Amino acid sequence: MLPPQIFSLKGVEYSVQTPDATTLYEDNQRCIRLVESVRFGERTKHINVRYHMVKDLREKGILEVKYCPSEDMIADNLTKPVCKQQFEIFTKKVGLEGHKEGRTRRGVGEKHSPDF
Repeated sequence: MLPPQIFSLKGVEYSVQTPDATTLYEDNQRCIRLVESVRFGERTKHINVRYHMVKDLREKGILEVKYCPSEDMIADNLTKPVCKQQFEIFTKKVGLEGHKEGRTRRGVGEKHSPDF
């Protein structure tokens, strides 16, 4: 459901006031329904404690969970193998368009010397 890095902030004080809740985008609609539901059942008792933290933060208005389709999850391209076409779409989404094979700012074949 969530990467463990979100929960590695030990001792972080939540006293910083922000105008809006932080948005967490999730591509699993069942997961979103679990976070939004108020009841626990036999099928949900095994769920990790992290889930309960997300549910608590949502109820306090600190976190908002929204659906985002898998194909729109930009970070997935950093963690999963993708084909050339998907990689090109990804580079455009993150602003890396214009960097073609064999071309650099200094030109093709120029040696790069460190600037120090």
